[in-house]
Amino acid sequence: MDFEDAAARHWLELAALDRARRAAGRWSDEREREAFQLARAAALYLAHSLPPLGRMLHEKWRLPSPVPRAGAYSNDELDELPFGLFYQPSVMIAQMHLASAAVRLPVALQRAIEVHEGAATPFGNLWGSPPKRPTARMDWRRPSISGLFSKVKTLDHCSTRPLGSTDEERLQLSITIVMVVRDDFGHGEEGDDEPGTYMGDRRGVLDTLHTCRIVEAQQFLIAWAIEQLS
Repeated sequence: MDFEDAAARHWLELAALDRARRAAGRWSDEREREAFQLARAAALYLAHSLPPLGRMLHEKWRLPSPVPRAGAYSNDELDELPFGLFYQPSVMIAQMHLASAAVRLPVALQRAIEVHEGAATPFGNLWGSPPKRPTARMDWRRPSISGLFSKVKTLDHCSTRPLGSTDEERLQLSITIVMVVRDDFGHGEEGDDEPGTYMGDRRGVLDTLHTCRIVEAQQFLIAWAIEQLS
């Protein structure tokens, strides 16, 4: 898969969508406008992650232990340290870009689902209200998402097999991957109303994922969002 080509295509499609809405004078719904802005931000973050990743795009998300280097620091010991002294600074920045995209995409999809009737159908039971509180606000259901962890762990490199055999499966695996990245960076998980064993179960998922699968999942969700908003 040509990730850079897909990133450029998504950016142009989003720009065309923005022009069309401006020509019409407004968005049909404020939630739709928010979905667009979040999807565009995610597309921008993702695009900027690709050049610095280089060959690491097709390696595991968890960075290998670096070879010791004189005068280098492994993390953020001091804010005043020059960036050049960190191990693999470009890859760390690229991961931050992908994490930022992961923060925005679930909300972008949520807003699109709220506006477009039936849009949530392919996500199955990953979206909805908690069974014990059917009148509660609908959201991504982490207990159901955790049921796909075993499949995500077997995905391996992006060239080994497709991300799911159907569009529905690809959507479900994609939102699972993105939610795991999002929650690994501490965005939104603590407030979940029905976490079950999700928090414990998800911790080993990122250890198995290649970065290319995270990019692939994010691009699939961005494409879905563009389709819903067009």
